[in-house]
Amino acid sequence: MGEVLEGGGPFGARFPDVDGGWYELVAEPVSVRTEAAERKAGAPMKETSLPEDEAATVRCDAETDVPHLMRIFAKRLSIHTVGGEPASRTRCGLERHEGVEHVGRVRHLREGAVWVTFTREMPPYQARLLPPCEGAAGGGLPCGLWEGHRGRCLPAERERPAPERIGELGVLLEGAPELARPVTEFDLPREREEATRTVRAIEAVLDRVLRLCPFPEGVGLSAPQIGIPRAAALVQPPWGAPAVILLNPRVTATSRETTESVATCPGHPAPRPPVRHPRDITVATTTLTGHPLSATYTHPLSHLVHHEIGHLAPPPAPRPPDRLPVRPGRSAD
Repeated sequence: MGEVLEGGGPFGARFPDVDGGWYELVAEPVSVRTEAAERKAGAPMKETSLPEDEAATVRCDAETDVPHLMRIFAKRLSIHTVGGEPASRTRCGLERHEGVEHVGRVRHLREGAVWVTFTREMPPYQARLLPPCEGAAGGGLPCGLWEGHRGRCLPAERERPAPERIGELGVLLEGAPELARPVTEFDLPREREEATRTVRAIEAVLDRVLRLCPFPEGVGLSAPQIGIPRAAALVQPPWGAPAVILLNPRVTATSRETTESVATCPGHPAPRPPVRHPRDITVATTTLTGHPLSATYTHPLSHLVHHEIGHLAPPPAPRPPDRLPVRPGRSAD
């Protein structure tokens, strides 16, 4: 087909059907991106992928509600795979395309996802468990689609809840004056009951947050973010692993190697640029019984833990205003 279109003109062909009808295939050359034109034969397709900001402008806009019965089916289809809760609404994950069928992700999994097929007039009528695409979507981001998808690789859409909805769940948004209050450590085991109540309060709010937005890449929440100025935080690792409880945490060692990731914070629902963190960190905490505990976390959990400890750090002291130097007076001769 490429050789036929090299001349720059369109091409058409007709094929007979067994029922006496005809199929017609028509193709014509289209303009391509500079990167695609310069791509060498055999080079990986990631060279023609779009960066995240441009990908947002070409993504298909078809959306649909996912019926309750289809959500149950999607969970049963992947019952032996760790993942988030099925979504009640999905959007086509492909770039803009011809045809009436669309494919949207309905459940994030540790490896791959459950995708449903739908049209603009018909709700999801097919669900498939598909492995992830190993391509790159540009900007260093992995492709968020499935293996063998049509079209270009696109990054996964991050499901960010609206700030007003997060505030209704009991989370203080970034910039709230309550977050500037100094954080007090627990005197354990004397304040064991107070620490337990604080952890349970964080768990309750974090559970409501996860019901609104699954955060498949993991998420954390600190006591100051729910209005309690105490040194406690919870980190929910990716894919439903048990939560990590941090009481009086402090970083005692970091690795020289760093990795880049995008922070997932309920207090800042809007997307933020990637930041670099140490790949491995060692954190000292205190148990409810007052015993010291040290643990080493590696990427990606280390980024989540490091971010939550940042919420417990005391606010920087205001810098005193610069003073002009005072010259000593001269005595009159």
